[in-house]
Amino acid sequence: MKTLDWTIRSENDWNIPAQFLANTLQPGTVVWLFGPMGVGKTTLVQCICAHLGCIDPIQSPSFAIMNQYLCGTVPVYHADLYRIEHEDELWDTGIYPLLEEASGIFFIEWPQRIPERIRAEFQPAYIANLDIMPDYERSFHLILP
Repeated sequence: MKTLDWTIRSENDWNIPAQFLANTLQPGTVVWLFGPMGVGKTTLVQCICAHLGCIDPIQSPSFAIMNQYLCGTVPVYHADLYRIEHEDELWDTGIYPLLEEASGIFFIEWPQRIPERIRAEFQPAYIANLDIMPDYERSFHLILP
């Protein structure tokens, strides 16, 4: 298993890992985004989508649970599962059929809300672990499939 690490010191620093991911993601790819609230998960998705050619403004899906964008010809799904409390609520989001269809790229914030047995079905996945460091820096540890 290969891993990559970045230290994010400014908003512009997100562009390096974002460009790397934009060049490697294919339809059907799932990116699990782990990290505390405010660490920059949505900022990362915004940067990746910009590199993918998305012209729509990328919004946080915190209230909608899931947003869909078209980046070039590829659909991108961005879900924030923070408010999900029960597995039944996941079915209501419509995320499972979309994951099974595998026609788009998926960014899922708070994937720990999806039971492990179900998460394991959607491999290969990139696992992004983001954390807040001193001096407002961010660490970004990416596990490649």
